[in-house]
Amino acid sequence: MRGIIEAMRHTIRLRFAFVSVMRIWNVLLILLTMSSILPVALDQPQAGDSTSQHPVPSNVVNVIRNLFGTRIGPADDRKPYYWTGDFNGDNITDLLVMVRLKGPTRALPKDIVVLSFWNASAQSNPSPQDSELALAIIHGSDAGWNTAPAGKYLIHSKDFFSSPLWESTSTKELISIVRIGSKKSRATGPPVAAKGDSISLATEAGIDTFVYWNGKTYRLFEPAETP
Repeated sequence: MRGIIEAMRHTIRLRFAFVSVMRIWNVLLILLTMSSILPVALDQPQAGDSTSQHPVPSNVVNVIRNLFGTRIGPADDRKPYYWTGDFNGDNITDLLVMVRLKGPTRALPKDIVVLSFWNASAQSNPSPQDSELALAIIHGSDAGWNTAPAGKYLIHSKDFFSSPLWESTSTKELISIVRIGSKKSRATGPPVAAKGDSISLATEAGIDTFVYWNGKTYRLFEPAETP
């Protein structure tokens, strides 16, 4: 009788051991499946994320040099110095880079649209030894930024970007991207004429201004100062 009981106990222990092994095996299978799926999922564009169409270029310096020439270089001493957004509303990611302009704007490649919102002349003539801060915008295309961009723009103004506010190497409080349809866009952002994400620029007066695409070109929106 005792032998039968011991045999039954042994059988029960074996069954418990088998069940435990199967549970551990199932957990391992789940973990392995998740580890193979997760990286793929992270690489996929996320719904509503306008910056997922193209990855940020690994070398912004080369992108700017290839598209804008040697007279413009990234202001990579500023942190951050580049941003992404869908500025023209075509559902393809665009690139915004803070740059330094050396030499006159008339010497830049002819396919660059030069804009200046803060003074009457769009021409700037810094000497090759000096440099001026400016903003470069690259409209993305299906082929990406570096090969066949849909548009190249340079926004500059010596008076605006040489103010004490812009001497800071931290741009977190100076430049931000306002997503179209966002709460900030509806509350204090650019006008309804904006076709895509807007670029918010800080001013000495403490009132943010907004650079936006109106369907044909970039415009500046300056909210009225409140007393």
